[in-house]
Amino acid sequence: MALADLPVRTLLNEELVEDEVTELIFAEQDAPAFAPVSRLTVGELRDWLLTDEAWAPRPGAPTPRATASRISGPRV
Repeated sequence: MALADLPVRTLLNEELVEDEVTELIFAEQDAPAFAPVSRLTVGELRDWLLTDEAWAPRPGAPTPRATASRISGPRV
């Protein structure tokens, strides 16, 4: 709840947490892909991620499964 009103862009502009996930986010950041959600707050991003629209296939956009496998490596 404390982060709900924080703009998402703040998470990428200020290092609020030091951990491996945060380092990965900074290293793998795709600014053009991030642009549509950068104006949202953390709470708004959460609400959007829970909609069907967020998971609808878009030409050229990475799929959640492809993104997850890139982060965690191939499944055996």
